[in-house]
Amino acid sequence: MSEQRRLTIADLPTSPRLTDVPAPRPPPRPQPQPQQPKHTPGMTLAGKAVKVVIPLDAAALARLRPPEGLPRIVLAVRVDTRVLTVDVAAKSLRKAIAVARHTGAENAVAFIQGKLVADTVTEAGIVAQPKVQKPEPVPA
Repeated sequence: MSEQRRLTIADLPTSPRLTDVPAPRPPPRPQPQPQQPKHTPGMTLAGKAVKVVIPLDAAALARLRPPEGLPRIVLAVRVDTRVLTVDVAAKSLRKAIAVARHTGAENAVAFIQGKLVADTVTEAGIVAQPKVQKPEPVPA
């Protein structure tokens, strides 16, 4: 009989350990071309300011009692959870209050207009006007 040779661990071919062999790197991914979102226009303009018109509760305006003798009055206007600071002329505030009281709060509209800068309305004005009554429809 032929002689069978016994294999030992030393007889096995050696292979490098997995940690010795660098892992194959995946091929580099192509860089996507920057695309503009569909809702963004391709052109940009610089704005001068953010103008705001804040409708006020005419009844709350009619209840105000502004102090006399001051040229300007600082108001805090709450809009939802935000509080805006508004510096208005005392004379225009007194006029708006007078209109709201004279016409009745339910018959008046009041607004503050100005430029919004952070939580401050600058260059602000306040106005109240009587509501215009809708004419009665003429029966045909």
